[in-house]
Amino acid sequence: MSEKITGYVLLVAGVLVILFSGLQVYTAFSRKKIPLKIFDFQGVTIQANKQAGIPEMEIVPKATLNEIANLFAYLALMGFLASAGYKLAHLGVGLLRPLVSKRDLPRQP
Repeated sequence: MSEKITGYVLLVAGVLVILFSGLQVYTAFSRKKIPLKIFDFQGVTIQANKQAGIPEMEIVPKATLNEIANLFAYLALMGFLASAGYKLAHLGVGLLRPLVSKRDLPRQP
Protein backbone atom coordinates (compact mmCIF):
# COMPACT_ATOMS: atom_id res chain seq x y z
CA MET A 1 0.00 0.00 0.00
CA SER A 2 2.89 2.33 0.73
CA GLU A 3 4.18 1.90 -2.83
CA LYS A 4 0.83 3.03 -4.23
CA ILE A 5 0.80 6.21 -2.13
CA THR A 6 4.40 7.00 -3.08
CA GLY A 7 3.57 6.31 -6.73
CA TYR A 8 0.60 8.67 -6.74
CA VAL A 9 2.61 11.38 -4.95
CA LEU A 10 5.45 11.10 -7.50
CA LEU A 11 3.00 11.06 -10.40
CA VAL A 12 1.16 14.17 -9.22
CA ALA A 13 4.42 15.98 -8.40
CA GLY A 14 5.84 15.20 -11.83
CA VAL A 15 2.73 16.37 -13.65
CA LEU A 16 2.66 19.58 -11.59
CA VAL A 17 6.32 20.30 -12.41
CA ILE A 18 5.63 19.74 -16.12
CA LEU A 19 2.58 22.02 -16.03
CA PHE A 20 4.49 24.68 -14.11
CA SER A 21 7.36 24.75 -16.59
CA GLY A 22 4.98 24.81 -19.55
CA LEU A 23 3.04 27.70 -18.04
CA GLN A 24 6.25 29.62 -17.35
CA VAL A 25 7.41 29.20 -20.95
CA TYR A 26 4.01 30.31 -22.23
CA THR A 27 4.01 33.45 -20.11
CA ALA A 28 7.58 34.27 -21.15
CA PHE A 29 6.88 33.86 -24.87
CA SER A 30 3.61 35.81 -24.68
CA ARG A 31 5.52 38.62 -22.90
CA LYS A 32 3.30 38.50 -19.82
CA LYS A 33 6.38 37.76 -17.72
CA ILE A 34 9.99 38.81 -18.24
CA PRO A 35 12.35 35.82 -18.06
CA LEU A 36 15.43 35.76 -15.84
CA LYS A 37 18.15 38.21 -16.82
CA ILE A 38 21.11 35.89 -17.20
CA PHE A 39 23.05 37.58 -20.00
CA ASP A 40 24.10 41.19 -20.48
CA PHE A 41 25.79 41.45 -23.87
CA GLN A 42 26.82 44.56 -25.75
CA GLY A 43 25.17 45.24 -29.08
CA VAL A 44 26.78 44.02 -32.30
CA THR A 45 28.44 46.98 -34.02
CA ILE A 46 30.61 47.56 -37.08
CA GLN A 47 33.60 49.88 -36.96
CA ALA A 48 33.33 51.94 -40.10
CA ASN A 49 36.08 53.99 -41.69
CA LYS A 50 36.76 56.75 -39.15
CA GLN A 51 38.82 58.78 -41.60
CA ALA A 52 35.87 59.15 -43.97
CA GLY A 53 33.68 60.38 -41.12
CA ILE A 54 31.32 57.37 -41.17
CA PRO A 55 30.01 56.67 -37.65
CA GLU A 56 29.96 53.31 -35.94
CA MET A 57 26.89 51.29 -37.00
CA GLU A 58 24.92 49.04 -34.69
CA ILE A 59 23.67 45.91 -36.45
CA VAL A 60 21.90 44.18 -33.55
CA PRO A 61 20.77 46.39 -30.66
CA LYS A 62 21.80 45.47 -27.14
CA ALA A 63 18.18 45.11 -25.92
CA THR A 64 17.22 42.71 -28.72
CA LEU A 65 20.31 40.55 -28.32
CA ASN A 66 19.87 40.26 -24.54
CA GLU A 67 16.15 39.55 -24.83
CA ILE A 68 16.69 36.69 -27.29
CA ALA A 69 19.59 35.19 -25.33
CA ASN A 70 17.72 35.36 -22.02
CA LEU A 71 14.57 33.90 -23.58
CA PHE A 72 16.40 30.89 -24.98
CA ALA A 73 18.31 30.35 -21.72
CA TYR A 74 14.99 30.43 -19.86
CA LEU A 75 13.53 27.97 -22.37
CA ALA A 76 16.45 25.59 -21.80
CA LEU A 77 16.04 25.86 -18.02
CA MET A 78 12.31 25.15 -18.19
CA GLY A 79 12.97 22.26 -20.59
CA PHE A 80 15.32 20.76 -18.01
CA LEU A 81 12.67 21.24 -15.34
CA ALA A 82 10.03 19.56 -17.52
CA SER A 83 12.30 16.59 -18.14
CA ALA A 84 12.85 16.26 -14.39
CA GLY A 85 9.06 16.30 -13.95
CA TYR A 86 8.76 13.58 -16.58
CA LYS A 87 11.25 11.42 -14.68
CA LEU A 88 9.29 11.90 -11.44
CA ALA A 89 6.01 10.98 -13.14
CA HIS A 90 7.64 7.97 -14.80
CA LEU A 91 8.90 6.73 -11.43
CA GLY A 92 5.41 7.18 -9.99
CA VAL A 93 3.81 5.19 -12.81
CA GLY A 94 6.43 2.49 -12.33
CA LEU A 95 5.40 2.16 -8.68
CA LEU A 96 1.70 2.09 -9.53
CA ARG A 97 1.87 -0.52 -12.27
CA PRO A 98 1.95 -4.11 -11.06
CA LEU A 99 4.94 -6.17 -12.12
CA VAL A 100 4.03 -9.41 -13.82
CA SER A 101 6.73 -11.97 -14.38
CA LYS A 102 6.56 -15.01 -16.64
CA ARG A 103 6.36 -17.27 -13.61
CA ASP A 104 3.12 -15.58 -12.52
CA LEU A 105 1.39 -16.12 -15.88
CA PRO A 106 -0.80 -19.23 -16.24
CA ARG A 107 0.61 -21.96 -18.44
CA GLN A 108 -0.99 -22.43 -21.78
CA PRO A 109 -1.66 -26.00 -22.94
